Amino acid sequence: MKAESFIITIISIAALPIFLFFRQLLDNKKSWIILLEISAGIASVGIVLTIFGSLKSILYLSFITPIFAIAIYRPLYLLFKKGLKREPIDTAFNYDSGLFYDRLFNIVYVLLSIAPIIGILYLYIVVNNQT
Repeated sequence: MKAESFIITIISIAALPIFLFFRQLLDNKKSWIILLEISAGIASVGIVLTIFGSLKSILYLSFITPIFAIAIYRPLYLLFKKGLKREPIDTAFNYDSGLFYDRLFNIVYVLLSIAPIIGILYLYIVVNNQT
């Protein structure tokens, strides 16, 4: 079960390394659509494993996290671009002044990206405490 939990965790946070290291893939509409399709496949596997899997673990629902994270990026990106008339700047290790909205964009995106994981873990704890 430990290896399975590790794999589930890795798949759940798959979108964050793309955001941190390959943001240009999320900015480009064609590659964003491809990532969305791949993450839809991962989400489908998670839903099928949750319903029909031999372990019937609710943790498989965390496979929906990548599609959620990738799907929310584009609207946030377009909203930022429309409001500030420029693309958001990666602010990791960038301590320049005048990047408040870029930092806010990054923080909001990361928090929204991990929200499904936190919700699913909460459900997992609640379900396991009832049995």
